[in-house]
Amino acid sequence: GNSCSSNIFENDCRYNTLENGCSDIIFGNNCRYNTLGNECFSSIFGNNCRHNTFGNYCYSNIFEYNCDYNTLGNGCSSIIFGNNCFSNTFGNNCFYNTFGINYNHNTFGNNCSSNVFGNGCFSNTFGNECYYIKFATSISATTKYNYYQQNHFGDGCYFIIFKGAETASSSAQVQNYNFAQGVQGESNAYLTIDGVRSRA
Repeated sequence: GNSCSSNIFENDCRYNTLENGCSDIIFGNNCRYNTLGNECFSSIFGNNCRHNTFGNYCYSNIFEYNCDYNTLGNGCSSIIFGNNCFSNTFGNNCFYNTFGINYNHNTFGNNCSSNVFGNGCFSNTFGNECYYIKFATSISATTKYNYYQQNHFGDGCYFIIFKGAETASSSAQVQNYNFAQGVQGESNAYLTIDGVRSRA
């Protein structure tokens, strides 16, 4: 489009569309069929990223290698995807989200922000205004357990943590939770959902 500048395309990039005012976009090798709306800037696509769609005013997003078929609504920024993330959908004004490797088939409503997810999370559905959610062993945990799946959150969920199994060596998984609309933790506190020791 008009006023597009300072964009970098590596080898074998084809069929990408940048609307007006897109700048400082970097595409790695073999990036194809990506579409960016108006005024999208300062985003990075690793190698083999294809069929991703940004709405207008999306910026500072990073897709690692092999990220396909992800859709960001308007005003989505500072979202980071690890390798092999695909088929994720975001509403408008989602930002500061970080996703691990193989994070697939998730749907987020509008205004979902500041979420941190580990590897292997898939088939989750989040309602509007879900934020400060962290899949981890504790509030301050640095290790995030894998295989959080098939969880459904209603509108207004926040301050939530999935602690997962009680020990790192346990094979327990956290899955199949369904939160009612408006569920939340106490003021300035997390709603914590513990996985059951030694049980899937």
